[in-house]
Amino acid sequence: MYDVDPFETRLRFGSMVRTAGEMYQSIQQAAEFAIRHTSLIDHLYDCVSEQLEQSSITARLNILYLIDAILKLSRKSDHKEWLGHFEKDIVCVVTKVIPNNADGNTNLNNTRKVVTSWRKKGMFPDKTLDELDKLFQGRD
Repeated sequence: MYDVDPFETRLRFGSMVRTAGEMYQSIQQAAEFAIRHTSLIDHLYDCVSEQLEQSSITARLNILYLIDAILKLSRKSDHKEWLGHFEKDIVCVVTKVIPNNADGNTNLNNTRKVVTSWRKKGMFPDKTLDELDKLFQGRD
């Protein structure tokens, strides 16, 4: 294994997160990059968090799709560190994707689909998934 420069990796991944659109390929490439560089998980996780804070409501949904892709790949490739990192903040992440206002309602259905798939796959503990489900209550 070769050494990677954390700063360069963070810059590159940050750019990937910013430009990850609805195209499956760009999201998949960013997710694969994250899995390849799991040794820098703290840096990469911070990139996702920062972009989530700075992005438009539409871009936040794309970031959620990226998180979903990272989680799926991490389970498949036995890099479970990502699950632990996201588990502790996933309720806050989803809250940012679907804030309780008209803008958040735009992302409601697609976010619900992602959370439902996490439940079906047992991605997070039931307690966490129940907390996520509460975010959708009364918002149809």
